[in-house]
Amino acid sequence: MNNVVHRVENKNKITQWPVHDKPHGLSVNSACNVLVTCVKVGKIKEFTTDGKLIREITLQSDIVHPWHTVELTTDQFVVSHGKVGDPLHRVCIVNSAGCLLHSYGGSPGSGSGQLYVPIRLAVNGFILVADINNHRVLMLSPTLS
Repeated sequence: MNNVVHRVENKNKITQWPVHDKPHGLSVNSACNVLVTCVKVGKIKEFTTDGKLIREITLQSDIVHPWHTVELTTDQFVVSHGKVGDPLHRVCIVNSAGCLLHSYGGSPGSGSGQLYVPIRLAVNGFILVADINNHRVLMLSPTLS
């Protein structure tokens, strides 16, 4: 796996920088910085568009195998996590120290309040979750209800 972010501009100018730690999800925050979710080590890394590491947020230990992160306007983050075999499959809101504030989900499944590999996120006022192994998209409120 290539653990590098590539930024391609017009006229094929390419900037690249290493991320390490098995990067997975990629998003851009309101400051136009790049957020990279590192699944293997449970971290969120924020880079400038030139590849300078601004900050690294270590998620608390029960947020295992994080897939994707989106930053909210409140300097909080929505993180999806859980892969097949993990005891928890959730969408979490964490603060800038990586501590859990709210969560939706729990043990994996397809019932009400359950997720099974929530892999992608989008925020448009609501939080949209691609719950891949349940073949569905959930729309959650900003408080994860």
